[in-house]
Amino acid sequence: LQKRLSQLHCMEREDVRTMCGWVITKPKDLPESEERRFFRLCYDFLAQRYGERNVVAAEVHKDESGEAHLHFYFVPVAQYTPSQHMVNVVRYFEEHPHEANISKVARELGTSRKTVLRYRNKTASDIPDGKVCAYEVLNRKELLSFHGDLKLWLLSAASSRRPWANKTASKSERSCFPWKIVCFA
Repeated sequence: LQKRLSQLHCMEREDVRTMCGWVITKPKDLPESEERRFFRLCYDFLAQRYGERNVVAAEVHKDESGEAHLHFYFVPVAQYTPSQHMVNVVRYFEEHPHEANISKVARELGTSRKTVLRYRNKTASDIPDGKVCAYEVLNRKELLSFHGDLKLWLLSAASSRRPWANKTASKSERSCFPWKIVCFA
């Protein structure tokens, strides 16, 4: 978790949610023989949706009542546009690594000396490739579309002999997909 957070832009505030999670419970009518494949498909869906690099942990276990469920934890990474000043200073010092005149660099880049000093020791790898923001990743649209998208993923990945892929069954006979969301810091 800390390694991935070091690669991202993350606000230094107490209320920033650095990890989120989904809990997906196995449908009651799913045979034990299909359990492993069901959770593997769920994992693949979640890893693709939130990014394999952002996966912190995924574990399947049974609760006290014997129900199997998947705990999937990830870093909520949203798109991030780095400061153009930072990008310009980093690029300048990559092209001119021995430049020592900060005032000259600031004039050429049209920025302040303070900005040049702040970013002069940074490299391209120091420019974050995203930002940590649970508010943007788990927004209302995401929460409303998640269940339907997972169900479509499972239906498209499963063959007709799979219990959760019974497209011709009546609505009451189709597998029920119970799940809940967990979000924490």
